[in-house]
Amino acid sequence: MSSFVSSADGVRLAIDVYGPTDAPVILLIHGFCMSRELWIRQVTDPTLINSFRLVCFDNRGHGESDKPEGDSAYTDGARWAGDITSVLDYVGADRAVAVAWSYGGRIINDYIRHCGTTRLAGINFVAAGTLSIPEAIGPGHETMERMYSHDTAIRSAAEVEYIEAGLDGDTDPKLRAALEKSVSATSRQVRQILRERTIDYDDQLAKVDVPTLISHGERDGLSLPVLATRLEQHMPNAKASLYPDDAHAMFLTSPDRFNAELASFAKTQLSAGSSI
Repeated sequence: MSSFVSSADGVRLAIDVYGPTDAPVILLIHGFCMSRELWIRQVTDPTLINSFRLVCFDNRGHGESDKPEGDSAYTDGARWAGDITSVLDYVGADRAVAVAWSYGGRIINDYIRHCGTTRLAGINFVAAGTLSIPEAIGPGHETMERMYSHDTAIRSAAEVEYIEAGLDGDTDPKLRAALEKSVSATSRQVRQILRERTIDYDDQLAKVDVPTLISHGERDGLSLPVLATRLEQHMPNAKASLYPDDAHAMFLTSPDRFNAELASFAKTQLSAGSSI
């Protein structure tokens, strides 16, 4: 059974917590039209769940979390920041490593903008489109645009494309079911608001003062791999880790490598303040 935590504006967020209660915290933030269920290959990994407290939640408008009405519930960065604060407070985390996948990169940037980095020991950007460079926009973005079409047939076809891209050839029926459930839980209206929200984090990213690991698939057709290399150059304490055989969700398609790199990064950053 899911637990829920209320954000500052009253939105209830569905949350799951794995691992020892006294272990250092890794916060997992999912992306567009997804849910906390997509972290299945992290929350079942013995190395991670025995050494860390894994915290995953459904973003507002997604999964089992509340779906508030009105654009401001999704365009106001302070509300996204408040969600992160509420989740960290719920688990009693003074410091955490934040793993931000895809659209989750925007959410952690909203948190940094409004709350700073005091409670962040490190950040793992996972195929996160957080830098404003047009050359990093891949053809997959066109699929996402069609996912909020008023034409049901166009929208349904785009959803299938999006799910297949997420699976990237994986035949696991549980993973497919999780993707299908996640996509269907996010309304057309919320999708449009999220996609049309524009914000520039470039200046902020250049000043982020915590170590950052950038994980990116070289076959990513949504956020092209140039994003990772440019982000590494742009941020003061960042290191890129490229996955030559993976696309947009290497934490699903190459979980052994991803989990090992995350565990190493989190152990280093949560044990002491340091550079990578």
